Amino acid sequence: MKLFTTLLLAASTASSFAVAEETILVTKTITSAANVEQDLAEVLPSASVITRWEIEQSPAATVIDLIQSEPGIEIGRNGGPGTVSSIFMRGQASKNVAVFVDGVRLQTNALGAVLYNNIPLSQIDRIEILRGNMSALYGSSAVGGAVLIFTKSGSTADSFNAKVTYGSRDTQELDLSFRGKSDDISYTLSVNEFSTENRSAINPLQKPTTDSDTDPFKNTGISSRIEWAPSVDKKLGINLSKSTGRIDYDGTYYVGTYPNSVAHNDGDFYANQESDSLSIYGSGKVTEKSLTSLSITRSNYSYHEFIEGDDQTPKKANQTVFTVNNSVNVEKGTITFGTEISDADYTDAYNTVNRITQSVFAGVNGNLSESIDYQLNIRHDSIDTDNKISSTSQKESSNTWLLGSGYDLHKSIRATALYSTSFAVPTADEFAGNPNLNAEEHKGYELGIDYKSSNWTSGLTYFRNRSSNAIIYSNNGYENISYDNAGFEFDLSGSIDQINYKLSHVIQNPKDETGERLSRRAKNYTTLELSGLYNSYDWLAQIIHSGDRDNSYWDDQILKSYTVTNFSVSKKINNNWSAKLKFENLFNEEYQLAYSYDAVPFGAFLSIQYQPK
Repeated sequence: MKLFTTLLLAASTASSFAVAEETILVTKTITSAANVEQDLAEVLPSASVITRWEIEQSPAATVIDLIQSEPGIEIGRNGGPGTVSSIFMRGQASKNVAVFVDGVRLQTNALGAVLYNNIPLSQIDRIEILRGNMSALYGSSAVGGAVLIFTKSGSTADSFNAKVTYGSRDTQELDLSFRGKSDDISYTLSVNEFSTENRSAINPLQKPTTDSDTDPFKNTGISSRIEWAPSVDKKLGINLSKSTGRIDYDGTYYVGTYPNSVAHNDGDFYANQESDSLSIYGSGKVTEKSLTSLSITRSNYSYHEFIEGDDQTPKKANQTVFTVNNSVNVEKGTITFGTEISDADYTDAYNTVNRITQSVFAGVNGNLSESIDYQLNIRHDSIDTDNKISSTSQKESSNTWLLGSGYDLHKSIRATALYSTSFAVPTADEFAGNPNLNAEEHKGYELGIDYKSSNWTSGLTYFRNRSSNAIIYSNNGYENISYDNAGFEFDLSGSIDQINYKLSHVIQNPKDETGERLSRRAKNYTTLELSGLYNSYDWLAQIIHSGDRDNSYWDDQILKSYTVTNFSVSKKINNNWSAKLKFENLFNEEYQLAYSYDAVPFGAFLSIQYQPK
């Protein structure tokens, strides 16, 4: 709290000077909050947008590092890049954050986990983040919120970009992309290869039987898109992506099981993972005031372990998703409606789980008057789950809704209120472990007030979410419990004398019905970013602070609080070339995002980029 107070006083003082400045803040737009394009400042749900320019300026190495700086988001990771990564939003479990790429729900594994490592930052155009119950818009698991990633598309002229990166821990990255347009057809091709030599992440003082060795990670990804757009309101395209990677890890749980596992040999324990996705999409105007878009996407995922040369049974998942969205412009607003059908399979050595989801949804948003706006969304989901090995099945249905309103108290001050419900069906692994689990049910509300001037904005949001039948893993296996989280989100951004600042702070109290803290969620966390231009050098400093956290629901281990500083500086050499130097964990803070797994130490990385104008 002392750190937050210091930062808040500094930011408040800065804001008092900022009023006199002439700088005008760049207006951001968002398309995901109501399925229509809106000014971010006018959106009712708590939301944020990360632009391409901000991605390029950020010192982040991965998607999960990038979004860590946004309000309401904490992360967990079992070591360095490539290791198991988690997002906790609004105190919710990582599986209760829905992630979409170009409008399609990202493939998860049987645990509900998303492969964030397969999304190179170089291929991302922007990221939109919605906080709170979003099932009325995005279905099951959109409880803590939704993260929507939009990749780059073709340009109006042919362009070739290349970037190479080298740095600490023998980190190497190569990005190549080609985008262009010929008549009505645009095209994009991107290739990314990333490799690093992660040090042994597990702390031997906490787990002395660990098979400790270096844990290299390598991933290669390719994506392509071809789009035909004969007019501004008509397009048809195909999007293809594929990612292949290998991650070595420490065999903590296998020492004594395999004869050589105490020898600490590199490569004793590793996993190959592959994912691919093929999407066909199109959109067009049916009438002058209506737009229809549709897509069908097939995605596959496999995770194949090798333990001391023994080939383990692979874990596989695949899904096919068909979506239709419609929007109709009406007087003072927009009506949206559509349907989504999903067929997913999850297979491992013990279970084959099939899940079919059928959804219909509708919404309306607009203005009741010059000072009052509103948003209403409703959705019905029907889910059939079947385990073909154990011959168990489950049928679930859920009706969710979101209702919000905003009121302009003054031309610079706006108050908002929002009430929403969400749900989450058991993941394939949870269902296989306990077919009697109930679907999670969540209810929440938030009250906010925002202030916007010519060169700085601030917002304060109170939120509360109550969960019944939430699913956790404890000593008793998977079980349903109830829990509650309430807190405040504060954000402040603007500029002073050519220095940009962005501050966010969250206070929350995630706990179960007995009052026990939920695992790996801090009661307070803060991010501060400062950036600017000095003698033709673009620079950005980032400070991330988190309070202490319980490690898990069934042990007494505490993850200590930490403060991490990252820094980047870049310079445009000429019209075609630029260089960027990035420092990760600048002061070599020792901390853990998961018990016994040390977070990455200090690292320095240099990138050279060719991007002709």
